[in-house]
Amino acid sequence: MKQCENCKAKFEENATFCPICGALLQDEQSHKKMIISLVAVAVLAVLVAALIWGRLQAMEKYETAKQETSVQPTEQKNTENQTIPETVPARNTPAYETSATTDSNYGTLNHDIAGEYILPESDTQYISSRDVAYLTNRELRLARNEIFARHGRMFDDPELSAYFNATSWYYGTIPSSSFSDDSLSKVEKANIEVIKAEEARR
Repeated sequence: MKQCENCKAKFEENATFCPICGALLQDEQSHKKMIISLVAVAVLAVLVAALIWGRLQAMEKYETAKQETSVQPTEQKNTENQTIPETVPARNTPAYETSATTDSNYGTLNHDIAGEYILPESDTQYISSRDVAYLTNRELRLARNEIFARHGRMFDDPELSAYFNATSWYYGTIPSSSFSDDSLSKVEKANIEVIKAEEARR
């Protein structure tokens, strides 16, 4: 059944023009399809905009957190004002050093990709308490979770999620509830325990 949009009179399917007012008649079903298509396009546009906005918010949150916790290497102290033995090597020459890069917020750090790794070789080489003694509490937490992140573990914590999503190497594919420590190597498990021990010491 066709309906005249002008005078609202209804006519048989074979009618093309309204015999009352002469207006072109439109099929009700094709009209509904057009409305559904427009709604679908609008919903898709909203979803894309929401995804882009969420990504920008995550990156902005990471940058803000990074600036708030930044300190110069000469000023680093742990939260309980405990002194670190003088025998521990200076921050810019730790045992895990591979290549030095300068990060304006953290001073001199040793990362494979500037600003993207706290302990770049923690997945392949054993670390010691000397290697992590001068890391801040936040850096210790990131270094520990960095090991899980290399295996694609996703993070429920917003700060960790924002931090790793802002790196070029991280691809979160495994929900935290499904992640198993069995995927970690013997070296990685040992390094996690070293970092945990330092966190507990403070």
